[in-house]
Amino acid sequence: MGDFANWTPELAAIDIIAIILIVMGVVMGALRGLGPVFGMLLWLMVSLWLGKVLTPVILGWMPNSPADGTSQLTTFGLVAGVLLILPSLARLLGGAGGKKKAEPDPQYKLFGVLVAVACALVFFTLLTPYVYRVPWVSRSFAAGRSPKVALELSDSASWLFPAVHRDALRRAGADTPSASANSR
Repeated sequence: MGDFANWTPELAAIDIIAIILIVMGVVMGALRGLGPVFGMLLWLMVSLWLGKVLTPVILGWMPNSPADGTSQLTTFGLVAGVLLILPSLARLLGGAGGKKKAEPDPQYKLFGVLVAVACALVFFTLLTPYVYRVPWVSRSFAAGRSPKVALELSDSASWLFPAVHRDALRRAGADTPSASANSR
């Protein structure tokens, strides 16, 4: 136990959050298999894309809203968050009419783990600018390595993440000379 206490203070809080999300992805992929995890990845990508597309439309409906980056980032996060909650609500409310059926055995567990880790990385990239606003996370944010990965992923998937999201990651301190050399 003493060894764990010796190295955890050196980890940034954002890195601990990233590790937790990746471990949860590995467990989910191993338990559920490829099918449900791939559906989750597709839904995540659709919600991010719709969030990016619908953000200017929703802000256009509100003529008195400021056109600054904060309102765009907040609207993107709200749209993507609501869309990510919809499958859970549908499963909770819709169900199978109270009938229980046996779930099939998970297939292709290794590929499920790989897809779940990719899903966890994309989800972490979505959360990073919003988690930065939490004081205990922002204190050690610049020392973390995972925000640099999130910035690289958001730059690589610019069709999923709007420019204000990438700018928020840069302003939060994720941008370093090595990360900005590869960014677009």
